[in-house]
Amino acid sequence: DKNERIFDALQDDADAIQREFGEELIWERLEGRRACRIKSERAGNIFDREQWPAMIEYMVDAMIRLDQTFRGRVADISKRIALAASVPG
Repeated sequence: DKNERIFDALQDDADAIQREFGEELIWERLEGRRACRIKSERAGNIFDREQWPAMIEYMVDAMIRLDQTFRGRVADISKRIALAASVPG
């Protein structure tokens, strides 16, 4: 499956990805499902409104870092997979 091939290619480069992202990520291949997951987590209580500003700040920052870290990699891997699929053989 294409998603699993993309995930595996990204995971092969996990050390560099995590260095660029700036913290350890959680890698979940989710066998037998359509999607795979790479995530960052921070401890907190979503029911404690006093924690919300810090949580929102972290989530926005993490989303920006995830985008910067993964956008180009996923595009490159997707192109390589498409190219390999188009080659007869």
